[in-house]
Amino acid sequence: MTDLDPRTIIIRIDLIHESLRILKEMLAKGRDAFETDPYVLAIAERHTQLAAQAALDIADHIILAAGWKMAETYKDTFRVLGRHKVLDFDLSRRLEGLAGLRNILVHLYLEIDPDKFFDDLSSGLDDLEKFCNAVVRFLDSQT
Repeated sequence: MTDLDPRTIIIRIDLIHESLRILKEMLAKGRDAFETDPYVLAIAERHTQLAAQAALDIADHIILAAGWKMAETYKDTFRVLGRHKVLDFDLSRRLEGLAGLRNILVHLYLEIDPDKFFDDLSSGLDDLEKFCNAVVRFLDSQT
């Protein structure tokens, strides 16, 4: 067990917020841009990967600091936070999809469907914001 370091978490929350800002800009360019502009797609992919990884790093830090059993997979990481009430159950389940998307972006980058990716981003950005808010509430409860 290690100490919970709020600074480690806040730095990553800031990174998520910056990535969310950029992702919203990319989404505003519209669905067609994801299919026709390789720069829009590349920027969206990279910032999705960064935000997902930062969220997973935050989750791992909380789990380790709390002394909870570490998750065996990235998807399980959000389930652990759900089991311990850091995240509500529905949010933890939706964030499993983010972990899966992160894996696709990192390992199966040749299989990205721009249309599906656009839909996933359009529906999933709010969940990242909810994740950040839940983590801040958790931090506040620890002080």
